[in-house]
Amino acid sequence: MSGQFSVPVLTLHTLGDFYVPFRHQQLYRLAAQAHGNGDRLVQRAIRAAGHCEFDGAEVVEALNDLVQWEKTGVKPAGDDVLNPATVADPNYGCRFTRVTRPGVAACPLTP
Repeated sequence: MSGQFSVPVLTLHTLGDFYVPFRHQQLYRLAAQAHGNGDRLVQRAIRAAGHCEFDGAEVVEALNDLVQWEKTGVKPAGDDVLNPATVADPNYGCRFTRVTRPGVAACPLTP
């Protein structure tokens, strides 16, 4: 988690992970920025309770986006992990969450 890398990096992190708390994503962002790598890091929050509890569609989408970023240079979308108001929003994590998990509030339907 040094923030020292020279290639595009895309992370997924579940919001309810108590094994590796979401705070680690914030620390990773700060470390990447401190080493001039903020533009090489895209982070995505997933609404799930368990450690690495990603749905296949979430993983495939992230991997495809990472590969396209490397091929084309077009940086994919991610979530802001540092803005407290953004992270506190009840809908945070909905942008890249593809399934509703038991015990986790569902994301609102988008029109």
